[in-house]
Order: sequence, then structure tokens, then C-alpha cells
Amino acid sequence: MRNQKGSVWFNFSTPAIISAVYLSLIFLIEFPFAFLLHLFHFPIDIVISKILVLLFSQMICTIIFVFLIIPFLGIKDVEFNRVNVSGFFAFISIFCLFWASIIPVTLGLSVISNILGLDVEIFKNTTIFLSKGHLGDPFAIVLWLITGTLSLAIFMEYLYRRTLIPLLEKRGMSSFSAVITSSLVFALVNIPFSLGLQITLLTESNLLNMYLSKYNLLNSIVYALNLFLTTFILGLACGITYILTRNIVFSIIVHCLGILPYYLIEIFYNNVIIISLLSLLIIVMNISGLLVGLNILLTSFNPLSQNEWIIILKKKSSININRGLIGFFAIFLGIIINIVVFLGLLAEHAPIMVTILFHIVFLGFCSKNLREDSLRYKLDANHSELKESGDMS
Repeated sequence: MRNQKGSVWFNFSTPAIISAVYLSLIFLIEFPFAFLLHLFHFPIDIVISKILVLLFSQMICTIIFVFLIIPFLGIKDVEFNRVNVSGFFAFISIFCLFWASIIPVTLGLSVISNILGLDVEIFKNTTIFLSKGHLGDPFAIVLWLITGTLSLAIFMEYLYRRTLIPLLEKRGMSSFSAVITSSLVFALVNIPFSLGLQITLLTESNLLNMYLSKYNLLNSIVYALNLFLTTFILGLACGITYILTRNIVFSIIVHCLGILPYYLIEIFYNNVIIISLLSLLIIVMNISGLLVGLNILLTSFNPLSQNEWIIILKKKSSININRGLIGFFAIFLGIIINIVVFLGLLAEHAPIMVTILFHIVFLGFCSKNLREDSLRYKLDANHSELKESGDMS
């Protein structure tokens, strides 16, 4: 599994680059859409315009990953199962387990926030803002829900589950290790991604300074911790769903339904009946998730009745991934820092052409590295095929 340079961490350079550069990809796609909407003044409403920009950008990024990135990386033909009953029950179990895990984390951070006297407003959903003036417009609500839940879920799942997990497995990482890694990356990216979305949707010139001045440093740290933990748990739920079902449809549903309640609460916050029904549903899923977790715990101690979850958990990676993960996160965090600086410069109204030019050069270097990595694996695969055919003869 090692390349010709004998460097294990280099095997993970392509996954690190793929998982990081999409931040710049989606924002660079947003620029021409935003310019066209501004040029033709359609629609007039600025909130709807920005949501449309996000929707179109997510759709285009999904198409790029499905038809360009996945075939280019050689993971087009991976293990795939059709939608079936067993996959549906696995999806339900993991989704309930997700809510059983996410509620204690959110409540715990809220309690810490209250004890420290922090502003609880920071725990509101900050993915996409819809002003109260648009809550009576059905078109705005539907567009908002499609953009923030379904479209975003499809885009994220094709990147982090359908692309990243098979790519890491291809390099010798076990399925469970690949899920952990993809979930960590998913959670780490979500912080600058959320900041970038808010730069798109808000009018403040410097979002970082706004957070630090409005919420103070300690509150911002608690906010980032809350965002990281909740996103990491969601990534685990989607990743485990994907490796158990090997069908991206189920992980998209988990992702979509996992964030949908936050949007519904903001829309129907003053409707007592809907909020009560939604809370009751979450309580039922939480209790069901606790029962699922208890069953998994009991099963893990009985070698005669271990299910697929436990078997996947115990499977070891075929290579030593320690140095590979160090290289993975070194490359990944380096690109993330560059992207955050890039977004910060845009927010400060710095010369856009200079920053875009710098970014294109950097992405060109990453693409060269990715291409070399891909060609190396093709050569290794051909060498393995020739060796096997020689052994057979």
C-alpha cells in the first residue's frame, strides 16, 4: 500500500486535499452567481437572492463530485447495495442513536454556558438565517428548507461519505477508522464553513471580530466546541449508516433529518402544538436510541451474537495509519488555515483579485499533488495485476 517514496502519510494527501479545498470551491462558485443576480436584479429580495446563490452553488458542487471527482479518483465502482428492509432498519437505529447522543451533549454545553454566565443566544442554529419577515412567505420557507437541509445534505454526503470514506479504505484504512477520520474532518471543516456561510448571508465586514466583540472569547470557544461536537456526532451517524448500508441515500436521509428539527423550531417557534409534537418525537427517538445503544453494549460482550456493528468496529487497518493520519491532518489544516485567511481577506474588503490569484496558485499545487498520487496508485494497481497473473501462470 506504500508509494514509491515509501511515505505512508503521502497516501492520505489526496483525501486531505479533497476534503479541504471544497470550501474554496463552493465560495468561488458563489461569486459568479451572486454577480449575475446583482447584475440582473433578480430577485429583488436580497435574502431570497442569497439563498438561491447557496442552493445553486451546492447543486453545482454535487455535480462536480459525482461526475468528475469520484471517477477521477477511481472510486466510481465501490460496494453498493440497493435500498432494502435491513438497510432501512439500520438507518432507523442509527438515527435514534444519534438523538440519544446529541441531546446530552447539547444540554451539557447549555448548562456550562449558564454556569459561566455566557450568552445562550450563541447556541441558536447559525447555518442559514431567515428573517421574521419571510416566515409568512411559503416560497421563502420551502426554498430555505431545501437549501439548508436536503441540498446541503446531498452535497456533504457525497463529499464526506461517498468520496472520503472509500478513498481512505482504498489506502488500507479500516471502515471504522475511515468513519472516525471523515467525521473529524467534517466537524473541523464545519466551523470555517459556517463562518463562510455567514459572511455570505450577513453584512458585517469582519465576522470574526463580530463574534469576539459580541460574544467574547470564552463564549466563542464554547460555541465552536458545541458546533464541533454536534457535527462530529452527526458525521459518525452518517458514516456508520453508509458503511452498514453502502447506500448514500440512507446517509443523506440521516443528515437531512438530523438538522431538520433545528429549522422547524425556528420556523414554528411560536406554534405550541407543532413544537410539542416535535419535542415528543425527539423524546421517543431519544429513548429508542438509548435502547439501541444498550443492545449494542450487551451484544459486544457476547461473541456468539455479535452483529455487523461489532464486526466492523473490531476490524483492523491493513497498514499503520498513525503517520498517515498525522500527514492527513497536517495537509488538511494547512489548507483550512489558508482558506480561512482567504475568507477573512474578502470580509475585510481586501483586493479580491490578488487573493483569488494566490488561491488559484495554491489549488494548482494541490491538484498537481493529487494527480501524481492518482497516477501512482494506477501504476501500483497495474503492477499488482501483473504480479497476480504471473503467479497464476
